[in-house]
Amino acid sequence: MQRASDRWVSLSLSVLLHGALLAALVYGWILFRRPPNPAPTLAIEATVVDAKTVKGAQQAPPEPPAPTPADAAQETPAEPEGPPPPSSEQLAQREEERQRAEADAEEQRAPQPTTLRAAALWQYTTTPASLAWAERR
Repeated sequence: MQRASDRWVSLSLSVLLHGALLAALVYGWILFRRPPNPAPTLAIEATVVDAKTVKGAQQAPPEPPAPTPADAAQETPAEPEGPPPPSSEQLAQREEERQRAEADAEEQRAPQPTTLRAAALWQYTTTPASLAWAERR
């Protein structure tokens, strides 16, 4: 059995909740029904000016004076542009590097082992330490 006071408490809390929801809706409607404030305008006033309308802007800039023969004689000869040509030692070093790169590429193109065991064996036998050991024998 319910007591009469229990019914009034739940009824008053329900009315209070619905009143708060209604107040929030009315406040939102009042707040957002006004148009937004306009953006502030700048206090600077400007006018577009064309170079044709300004009298001083139509004059051509003065040309630089022509060089005198004395200035031309004082100039040093121009240095050659670009890097100097490589020496014969540098060319030989480049050729060695190219041959090593080709050998490495050829080694990469060699058939690869197909099984895991063969791969491990192939990797072990082609390490620098194992190759050095094989050369010593």
